[in-house]
Amino acid sequence: AFGKRIEELGYDLTDEELEPVFKGFKDLADRKKNIYNEDIHALVTGAIHMEEKYTLREVTMTSGTHKTPEATVQLECDGKVQEGTGQGDGPVEAIFRVIQKLTGFAGTLKKFSINAVTGGADAQGEVMVVIEQEGREVRGIGSHTDIVVASAQAYINALNRLEMASQDVRAPVGKV
Repeated sequence: AFGKRIEELGYDLTDEELEPVFKGFKDLADRKKNIYNEDIHALVTGAIHMEEKYTLREVTMTSGTHKTPEATVQLECDGKVQEGTGQGDGPVEAIFRVIQKLTGFAGTLKKFSINAVTGGADAQGEVMVVIEQEGREVRGIGSHTDIVVASAQAYINALNRLEMASQDVRAPVGKV
């Protein structure tokens, strides 16, 4: 039934491509009361992607009114698990700083935006970031019911796109 719904939404996925989308759907159904077409679109676009150098394994964050935000991030990089902790002015900055430290990314964050994919208190948030390094700009997207996790996913997605673009000598310098 889920595969049929995916087709009705205009996607033609192989069984191999459908598997992570369905897993994401089940995970989302455990966290949210209602799932909308927009949620499914976000799951499909988030699951169908290129080879990844970096994979987000876990992100943990502490923050408060009188506490400096601190994040712990666990990444898998080329099959090796790395973990780091760092602080920032806010939870997202703390996470981004740790990711930069773990990956060695020396570029800049050009854009950061958050949108609700659906309505309601349990809405899934979609984060979009644009990063730039050495004249090459890439966009990354992440979606999750926790916008801090979605932010980490978007940053990792952008880093993977940057990595892919830098390895493709035919890719033009500019936006990817």
